[in-house]
Amino acid sequence: MKRVAIFAHYDKDNIIDDYVINYLHALSVVVDCIIFSSDCDLSNVELSKIKDLCEYYLAKNHKEYDFGSYKYGFNLLEKNNLLKDFDELLIANDSCYLIGSFENVFAKMNNSKSDFWGLVENCDQYLPHLQSYFIVFRKKTFESLGVFLNAVKEEKKKENIISKYEVGLTSFLVKKGFLKDNFLGKVFTSNPMSSSAFRKEVLIHNFPLIKAEFFLLNNFINGLDSSIYRNLSRRMNCNYEDLLQNKLITQSKESLFLKKKFWLFFKIYINSKSVLVRFLGIKIVSVNLYK
Repeated sequence: MKRVAIFAHYDKDNIIDDYVINYLHALSVVVDCIIFSSDCDLSNVELSKIKDLCEYYLAKNHKEYDFGSYKYGFNLLEKNNLLKDFDELLIANDSCYLIGSFENVFAKMNNSKSDFWGLVENCDQYLPHLQSYFIVFRKKTFESLGVFLNAVKEEKKKENIISKYEVGLTSFLVKKGFLKDNFLGKVFTSNPMSSSAFRKEVLIHNFPLIKAEFFLLNNFINGLDSSIYRNLSRRMNCNYEDLLQNKLITQSKESLFLKKKFWLFFKIYINSKSVLVRFLGIKIVSVNLYK
């Protein structure tokens, strides 16, 4: 079983941070080739940090976010006639910290009969979809995946990126008749990163990754002293208070908390039968208009 990974990267300071290098080290254990695809104009000094970990790298500010990086990585594979050499293709991005290894994930999912799978699946206000920070595609999906990725273009609004690409990718492949699966074996109905059920799953299944927003959302809601977050920081070999000052988290914090926009905290969904209010992804009020 030969695997290739396309790793999407972005850094506002045009650097490759240590947590990214740690992630790539762990990824290199389970894949045969890594394509590092950055939405940054990186210097040769920065690229030298990954030269022993990645077979190929792309570094240009294309402004198409992660899916643009996935697209350009896939284009490289097509251009060099490399897809035929691999049985599986993984897309992953730098929005997560490594807290474990990937071996147990692939050991379990190698037995899945699916055509593509991810670590986490949720449906919140959207259709059920695999979260795009880690998805594996098997060979039979490659052609259709290429069609989808080659249609990616720059989008100005984050909600368009989510609906067209994050959610759209799963929907596109399912409509093509491909079977999906997820490592945790369940579909979350709210933001997994603020879900108590997800926190338990992380520990039970030795989950390999944790998104920066997990610490932000749960610190905001539950306070600094929760033992589960300190447990996770130990798995990351760092001090919890120091972790909260890490650039990935502070960048997410700026986006999540400091913009002071109402819709970043509350979302209201209304249809002909009900009204649903969510705060930071958690259901606060749900009212049936007709019984």
